[in-house]
Amino acid sequence: TSLNLFARDYTNRVVFGWEMPTLWLQAANSVFIILLAPVFAVVWLSLGRRAKDPSSVAKFAWGLFFAGLGFVVMWVAANIVVNGGGNIRVSPWWLVFSYFLQTIGELSLSPVGLSSMTKLAPVKFKGQMMGVWFMASALGNLIAGLVGGHVDPNNLSEMPQLFQRTAFSLFIATAVLGLLIVPIRRMMGES
Repeated sequence: TSLNLFARDYTNRVVFGWEMPTLWLQAANSVFIILLAPVFAVVWLSLGRRAKDPSSVAKFAWGLFFAGLGFVVMWVAANIVVNGGGNIRVSPWWLVFSYFLQTIGELSLSPVGLSSMTKLAPVKFKGQMMGVWFMASALGNLIAGLVGGHVDPNNLSEMPQLFQRTAFSLFIATAVLGLLIVPIRRMMGES
């Protein structure tokens, strides 16, 4: 929600006199998914063949890290707008680059999570665990919607703080997962 509001209110979407619809910027994520999913598949398979594939938890940590970087980009862009008193509209490339980083994070997390659910769940509970994975994603989207719903498009000073808090939260989660990589790898090796 906050990225859409930023695109609508603080992004220069005029190209050769034509104003690009706000939702077109949101399509960048889908384009990046389509373009990068095969690349990630090749990278993960290649690393796996050489026995250098990072653990699922490490991939999750990288995913959260890149998502955090995407919000750092938006924090910088929002500060440019705030420092201009709200009279400056930034380039759409800020949003595109943010979506690119978030897509890298998503591709390090979402398919890996689904794969982990099918690998680690007992045979009887594979379907349920896949449901739990999707339920967790839905809960995350609900929380994101609640947080984004509190963004006041008329209060510009909130934007950088929101992006900074989001990035900081993602970096804390990255650090926690980073600390858990070795213990979880041991537990998975023992089971």
